[in-house]
Order: sequence, then structure tokens, then C-alpha cells
Amino acid sequence: MSSFQALIREYLYALPWEENTREAYGRDLLQFAGYCHKEGLDLSAIVQDHIEEFFAELSYMGLEDSTRARKVAAIRGFFRFLTEAGHLAENPAAHVTAPKTRRHLPDVLRLSQLQDLLNLCDQTKPSGLRDRAMFVLLGQRGLRVTEMLQLNVGDIPDLQWSEPQLIVRGKGSRERIVPL
Repeated sequence: MSSFQALIREYLYALPWEENTREAYGRDLLQFAGYCHKEGLDLSAIVQDHIEEFFAELSYMGLEDSTRARKVAAIRGFFRFLTEAGHLAENPAAHVTAPKTRRHLPDVLRLSQLQDLLNLCDQTKPSGLRDRAMFVLLGQRGLRVTEMLQLNVGDIPDLQWSEPQLIVRGKGSRERIVPL
């Protein structure tokens, strides 16, 4: 394993983020490491122009702005880590800017589509009851799929003593209460 890859691994290990984010950053940084290898660049030789040339190539390849913005965040964070840890004297990514991204609303099911899904659930079987509950949480309570999949029985407080509600852990392990 090259020292570049070892430093990437060290950086990813230090991140306090969810596994999905670390994996995405890892892919982004390995792609950048491959670009540097192809260009014959050692870590200590990388300057801002090299990073911007890498992003120009990504733009030419037609990658979405949001994907390029994540890659910028990964590379800026990596080089910040390297300078703070004393591996580099200067941060060549400090002034690299990310493309502007448009925020868009997620696609949602129409009420009739949700009703069709609920009608497909065989409520005479435990699996049908489970599926129906999952569709209700997704469609009517606005849970993300990953939030729903992480639910445990302990996330439902004792209904005898409180309003029916659910404790949901979202992105970044943030908790929120969802009424049932």
C-alpha cells in the first residue's frame, strides 16, 4: 500500500461520520490518488492547480455538480487533516471552491400510490403487518429508508406513559421524535 493510500485510510478512520459518508469520501480520495499517480505527482508536490485540473477533468466527464462538490469536500478535508497532522507544510486545497449545487425536493409517492402499496400488504400475516408499518413510516411519517431500517423495538417509548411516538436516528446520528 502506498503512503498516499495509508494516509487516506488514516484520515477516513479519524472521521466521526456515518459509514456511507466515509465510504464515499474513500472512493473520492482513491480516485484523486489515481489521478495523482497517473500525473506522476507525489503528495508533497501537489499544488492547487493540480487539484483544479483534476476537477476540470471530472467536469469534462459530465459528473453532476453535487458529486463534484462532495469530492471537493473530501479533498479539502483530507489536505486539512494532512496539514494539521504535520504531514504537509501547506494545504494546497484550502482555496479550492466547490461548484454551486441546486437543492431539489425528493421524489415522493402520490397518495394513491401509497394506498396501492398498503393494499398489497397481507395483514393476516406478520410479514404483511410489518410491511404495512414500514410503508406508513416511509410514506406518511417521512422517514428515510436508512432511518426506518435502523429502527429497534427500543425506539418506541412505553406507550402506556407517553404519547405514541418514535425515536428516529437520522443523518449524522441526530435524533428526532416522530409522532405515530
